[in-house]
Amino acid sequence: MNLLIGGTEISESERAYLLKAKSLFEAGEYFPAVVHRMEITFRPIAVRKELTPDMAEFYTGFMKILRETLPLGSTPAMLQGMLL
Repeated sequence: MNLLIGGTEISESERAYLLKAKSLFEAGEYFPAVVHRMEITFRPIAVRKELTPDMAEFYTGFMKILRETLPLGSTPAMLQGMLL
């Protein structure tokens, strides 16, 4: 993520979203919840195929990250209530 933030191949809005996520990680927010928020934030942009190529590649890994970091028996849908 730091490489994306520091790179020149992403849009300014993508950078702003990533910086927000980074600040949440650094503040100790629950890792899967932040990844889920990023997925939700970038989903409409991805559906419209408006992500930059580097961000699109990063975005495709969100669900894998969630599956690997959520506690056993949890699903990303369970995070919905944590986003408020």
